[in-house]
Amino acid sequence: MKTKLATMLLAVSLLIPAGSLSAQELTRDQVVAVAPQFVSALGSMQVGLSQVRMQIISENMALKGISNVLSVSLNNLSSVKEPLSATDQVTINRVETNLSNVEAQVREVTVRRQNIQQILDNITNTLVGISEAIAEAV
Repeated sequence: MKTKLATMLLAVSLLIPAGSLSAQELTRDQVVAVAPQFVSALGSMQVGLSQVRMQIISENMALKGISNVLSVSLNNLSSVKEPLSATDQVTINRVETNLSNVEAQVREVTVRRQNIQQILDNITNTLVGISEAIAEAV
């Protein structure tokens, strides 16, 4: 029970404005009184994180579509069978190189965004854990 109350005090200390009581000066009754507001604030944070996560998923899907288009374009360029002038070949090689670079960057951005998504999931799980600890302690 002490651990749960300590968790509550730590959590509720986030609601205490600067210059007022410290978490150590709060009584259990004061903590219990503000616990519903804090749990509500945590719920709002979870909703916000969920919205950000969904936006990342949507953008990742768009990035994968772009990556697929780039890949098809690269394949099409590589499959040109007609004899090409040296200038045309240089141009195609340059375009292929640039497309490959963009495709690699899109993949890298997608991986980074997936990592951010995982971090958001971890934060959300932590907020849920805090809410559950407060609910059990109150």
